[in-house]
Amino acid sequence: MGGINIDSIAPSVTINGVASGAIYTLGSVPAATCAETDNLSGLDASGCVTSLTGGTANGVGTYTFTATATATDRAGNTTVKTVTYRAVYRFDGFLQPINDTAHQTGVATSVFKSGSTVPAKLQLKRADGSVVQATSQPEWLTPQRGSATAASVDETLYSESATT
Repeated sequence: MGGINIDSIAPSVTINGVASGAIYTLGSVPAATCAETDNLSGLDASGCVTSLTGGTANGVGTYTFTATATATDRAGNTTVKTVTYRAVYRFDGFLQPINDTAHQTGVATSVFKSGSTVPAKLQLKRADGSVVQATSQPEWLTPQRGSATAASVDETLYSESATT
């Protein structure tokens, strides 16, 4: 009677490039790849089958990279690995007239005359610093009143022109 080989162990799949739960800046997301091994009956000739889903048309959002490996044995063993990560814009802070307290040393607050309109200017960028152009209009949020301050009002005019 001939020997019977039974392969009940699924192949091994490793996802390279992206890490599960990682946050990458738009333009610096590493390429996701996969590698597979099977030490018993061998792998299917099609190799590691992958798919990438999620995100938005502008390249940011939550993505899911799925890799599937199929062994060539008659048992049809398969392994599926999934990694989820996020791609976000680079944000370097607000532009004047709002003081960028996170990036400017010695500046703690921005103070404006009560009731005045304050333009909030910002830029969303790629990892290399290039500005990303908007694909849709911004969403208006209802302003919220901040806490009272005893700081003096600086009514200096700013002469910077509006930017996109």
